[in-house]
Amino acid sequence: MRFKNYRSLLTCLSVLLFFCTPAQAVIIDFEDLDPSSLPNEMVTNEYESQGVVFAWNAYLVPASTQSAPNYVIGPGIVFNFINTLPTYVSFYTGSSTGHKVFISALGPNNYFENIVTEGEIHGMNHEESTPYVPNQFVVFQSESGIASIELSGQSDGYIDDLTFYYPGEEIDVPEPSGILLLMLGMLGFFGRWLRAR
Repeated sequence: MRFKNYRSLLTCLSVLLFFCTPAQAVIIDFEDLDPSSLPNEMVTNEYESQGVVFAWNAYLVPASTQSAPNYVIGPGIVFNFINTLPTYVSFYTGSSTGHKVFISALGPNNYFENIVTEGEIHGMNHEESTPYVPNQFVVFQSESGIASIELSGQSDGYIDDLTFYYPGEEIDVPEPSGILLLMLGMLGFFGRWLRAR
């Protein structure tokens, strides 16, 4: 009789653990690359196995004040998602010269979104300049998926900590330690219930 109750408990806990498994985001922080090992220090298809390729002008730069130890910078960075398209993409961005960065995202079903960061702009729209903010966090979301992102501006733009999720994945990832505590609490209640019987 008791063996049957423990078996039921273990089955319930296994099912709970299966449904509470957190989704895994793809996070690319460029720390795994060495600029000197890349042709012309450019990032191209090094992350193809993770679902993204850089089309052009994506130079890998080591440590600076802009970002973490490695980041990608260029006068016009383009990266494309391959195979399954992510529905959520985020990264940190800015410009080494303090200028605005213009970011466009494209996807299926005519998805098109523009984001302009804070910073200086010169020329006809000089009055639209704003104080520069380094490491601005940018987020794109589209249910139909995001196929391509392009950064442009009057000088350069950089990105770091590129993060993306695929369709059906949770964006708010639960903490595994919380799930463990919940299961231990349930185990404690079940143990007390067995002793009371």
